[in-house]
Amino acid sequence: MYSAAVTACGDMIHRGEGGCQVAKVLIFVKKRTFKDGKEKQVARERLKEARKKAGMTQQEVADRLGIGLRYYQKIEAGERTGDFEIWDSLEDIFNIHQRKLREFV
Repeated sequence: MYSAAVTACGDMIHRGEGGCQVAKVLIFVKKRTFKDGKEKQVARERLKEARKKAGMTQQEVADRLGIGLRYYQKIEAGERTGDFEIWDSLEDIFNIHQRKLREFV
């Protein structure tokens, strides 16, 4: 299931309604329903696989990107989207198109 109900109010982006305008860029998040009946975001396995294939730790990737470890971990886990500069750098680091790295498996 993909959710795309993203709206923008001022500087904040949130899901739902409330008289806000629809953001120009929609964020698609793949979710799976687990045995406990709860939907959870699915990790970006291709990003994780590319990092491991390159023989890098999450800390090494975060250092190359100039971001904190926890922020990178959230990007890899699919909890944060990261900005375009980060994805451009990841594309250069792993030599894989960012569209493939962003995919949820």
